[in-house]
Amino acid sequence: GYELVERMEEFGISAKDQTFIYRILRMLEMNGLVESKWDTSDPGPAKHVYSITEDGKKTLKNLIEELKNSMEMYQKVINIYEKIDNGGDVK
Repeated sequence: GYELVERMEEFGISAKDQTFIYRILRMLEMNGLVESKWDTSDPGPAKHVYSITEDGKKTLKNLIEELKNSMEMYQKVINIYEKIDNGGDVK
């Protein structure tokens, strides 16, 4: 969980409220999209380790497809706007 919080910052997602992140992880787990276990193999406190389930992978794949479709639509709108803004006709 902690590593995930740190990695989110790499993508520009602020992780200032870690409790929010863990609430989302619990919700994903309750919906069968991730699973967790306690890792006690290293010295020090146990770590809660999360992994994506098969249902989670399918859901993520569908979400990515939806995002791709949305991006294509937004790009078309941008292209039309730029054409009009540059004095062109839209056909």
